[in-house]
Amino acid sequence: MRWRTKFAAAGVLVGLPLLGIGASTAEATQVNPEFTFISGGREVRCTMAAFGDLEYFPESDQSWITGATRLVDDDPVCQHEMTEVGVDADFRTPEGEETGFAIAGGDHVSLDEVVPWALGTLTISHYVVFRCDPPHDACTFIFTSYSK
Repeated sequence: MRWRTKFAAAGVLVGLPLLGIGASTAEATQVNPEFTFISGGREVRCTMAAFGDLEYFPESDQSWITGATRLVDDDPVCQHEMTEVGVDADFRTPEGEETGFAIAGGDHVSLDEVVPWALGTLTISHYVVFRCDPPHDACTFIFTSYSK
């Protein structure tokens, strides 16, 4: 897990317990985008699965951010050509600073973070990178699963 921007109080954001009993949440969203690119001279179509969610616990004034990205294809070409997936959660602190969390990995990633305040805005974006034929060499696709 890494912060995308500097944040002075970063230490207080990791591993906080969820103290609230009743959570309010917007409905979690799941998307299954399909991406097409050229690899080895042939058209390849790969499907991803991604979700994003935000739950707010008013009793403890904490927000729980979750998101995940993974390949759902059994196609060996998709599995071989995928080089990286990632999840970014972008939001504003109560002081108005734009910041967020980001995580990247080889074939699947998940984000699970708690912040000690209510979030006014949140966007959870995902990306996937595939090896593809020149002139690109790397085809990057970006999509959003959650926006509040």
